[in-house]
Amino acid sequence: MVEYTIGAAFKNTEDNNVYDYLTCKNGEPADYAKKLTHDAAAMLAEFSDCFDDYGGLKIAAISDTDGSYAVPMACMGAEATVFGTFKDGKRYALKTAEAAGVHINYELCDILKTDERFSGSFDAVVIIKASIHYFYDIKTFFNVVRSMLKPGGKLICIDFHPFYKDGICFADNNRFGYIQRQLPEACEKRFALTDILQAVSTCGLRITSFDEETVTDGLASRTKVRLTAEKNK
Repeated sequence: MVEYTIGAAFKNTEDNNVYDYLTCKNGEPADYAKKLTHDAAAMLAEFSDCFDDYGGLKIAAISDTDGSYAVPMACMGAEATVFGTFKDGKRYALKTAEAAGVHINYELCDILKTDERFSGSFDAVVIIKASIHYFYDIKTFFNVVRSMLKPGGKLICIDFHPFYKDGICFADNNRFGYIQRQLPEACEKRFALTDILQAVSTCGLRITSFDEETVTDGLASRTKVRLTAEKNK
């Protein structure tokens, strides 16, 4: 298996129909904004016991391509920054945020090569949608995450095992299927849970909780994992 970062895998991403893909998946930005803001707290239910209040928090959402977490976080008062790769993903997310009446930041970059502007900047970093499996070097990845956190900052990582590619929609829609086939192929490392736990621990973060939940999708079952960790104060 070829191992590379998201940045290397998705070159010329503005030409890969990502905007159309997200529109078919979520609806037009204005419609998606209504869904995300109708009950922003419910959209963030996975983080309900992590934050007492979002007001004033600076949160980094890694690979939150369409802003599905960043927008409701902004609605709840956070300063949310997405770290993503797709130019058209940024366009879609910013249009969604505008329609929701909030502001989000969106950094197009390879997260493994982020500069020192973000050192010690965030109260929390959230890693969602199994995106961790697209980074070939999770030791470097979590070292970067740790550097981004303020003292006492939180890491929240939500993942699935066995891992399946995120973004597959089983809608019976010929146009949607066509658009999906235009998206670039990407390899995933498929790290074991022990790899992830070890990488988090050795980078200097203190693991504070680890939860598992069985999720059934049709006939397939997989384990949903949520890991939280803190940077020492």
